[in-house]
Amino acid sequence: TPLNLLWILGFFIGDGNIYVRIRDTKVGLEFLPLFRITQKNTEINLSLYNKIVDFISSLPGELSPIIKKQGDNMELQVYGKANVTSLMNMITQYSDLFFWKRWQIFMVTRVLALLNLNIKNWLVLQETILEIIFELPGDRIYPYEHWINRLKDIFSERFSDVDYFMSLTRVKNGDNKGTPNGWFVTLPKKTRNSSSSKIL
Repeated sequence: TPLNLLWILGFFIGDGNIYVRIRDTKVGLEFLPLFRITQKNTEINLSLYNKIVDFISSLPGELSPIIKKQGDNMELQVYGKANVTSLMNMITQYSDLFFWKRWQIFMVTRVLALLNLNIKNWLVLQETILEIIFELPGDRIYPYEHWINRLKDIFSERFSDVDYFMSLTRVKNGDNKGTPNGWFVTLPKKTRNSSSSKIL
């Protein structure tokens, strides 16, 4: 039988998992989605994994699956925001077949929606991502409080030497206050564009 997405989804439901890895880069946190299926490291399984890699690589989107050996086991991995977003866009049409992996998949798709906003240096966004990740119980090296405190340290170190604020701008219309028409934002120096940059 030729491989298809439903077959891979069933394989994942039985022997895989999906989650978001948190990486501390010392200058910030990175959130890295990972879809993986684990099997024993045998010649038969390796042959199967190679076929799956070829099939997934042929799908539309930015998909670059890899095979990673872990001792006696090996993992088929689809890793990173672009790769996992492309895969999730294809399998979410089968959401009625997610069964007990439903909450893992929904957690990752919620995180991906925020990551794909492509907004950096926004504390509230990263705090929200952490809240979503830790809504699901699981064994983790560091608890939620560790990462929240780490975020606060990162942002306090990055922006402690500058002032940044948001104020309402108004168009004068004959009264004293004027009509609100937008927000004026002063950003920290480290997040501002250079003098040669243009904001479109």
